[in-house]
Amino acid sequence: MSVLDRFVRQTGELRIVSDGDMDGIFATGLLLRYADAVGVPATAEFPPPAKLDGLQVHDALVIELPTTKGVRYVGDVLLIDHHNNAPHVQWLRGRDCLMSVSFEGVRAASDIVVALKPDVLPDTPLGRALLDAVADLDQGLHESQLAVDLHHAYALDIEDAEMRTRVAMWVREGAWEEVVGWVREARERWRHVEGAVGEMVASCQELLPGVVWFLYSKVGDRRVAMRQAMLTLEETHPVVIALQQEEDGTVSKASFGTKRSDINLLPLFETLRDIDGVTSGGRERVGGAAFPPGLRAQDILEIVRAAIERTGIGIRGGDAP
Repeated sequence: MSVLDRFVRQTGELRIVSDGDMDGIFATGLLLRYADAVGVPATAEFPPPAKLDGLQVHDALVIELPTTKGVRYVGDVLLIDHHNNAPHVQWLRGRDCLMSVSFEGVRAASDIVVALKPDVLPDTPLGRALLDAVADLDQGLHESQLAVDLHHAYALDIEDAEMRTRVAMWVREGAWEEVVGWVREARERWRHVEGAVGEMVASCQELLPGVVWFLYSKVGDRRVAMRQAMLTLEETHPVVIALQQEEDGTVSKASFGTKRSDINLLPLFETLRDIDGVTSGGRERVGGAAFPPGLRAQDILEIVRAAIERTGIGIRGGDAP
């Protein structure tokens, strides 16, 4: 009897709380297949990253959400994870680890589920190809066209609250053609995104040495294009700022990003928060700010310029990362 079987026998149900990346989605779908096969009730949820700090998880199976992400475990928790340490499943109760099983030759949480219960993945070429593509993505590899297209489909729908549940249900039902159909539909959308990325990159302007900015609208998939444009510009500019322009020409939000390990954006966010009507926050290398209504791009840029000059965030000239 596997550790998963033992855990479910004790709890009498399977409550899944998972990270929302593609690996977590597929692992969740496979676990739901297992629950259906053994006849136990099952639920699944994908808490957004902003709500992880302090989130209490009670008597659940947790996928790639260790306590280092701010999650608090209550009661018995079965953790499936493959980051930092060897791929493993741990049965945790408070500070005690009741059982731990390690796995070799697996690259993703969804691989761990298959290693635990091989029957959850039908022996179909398409199902296996999708699982391999998910594992590639989780390793940062885009070697197959399927992996590339799957990454693009996820990026396009990342803010769709129902996307994760929808894809997990397709996996649960073994509806691999539905997954591929979603991926194919995204392929044409991504061509438009690539065009918008090129426009945004070409339009960037210097605010300060080492700091560039560009405008984007939130219409359609242009927010996805914004994220890709920032990543592209961060390869050659220490700090990148994207300003969200509303239909009336005003600017409501700014996104900040850097790939430089010697740059810390947190003091900038703290300085911006000191300004009346401005909210700001994030992590050392990524974050954002929201501004009072009615401001134009130049108004925002002057505010940000002054905040950068006041705090200093580690920019030394315009060197690339």
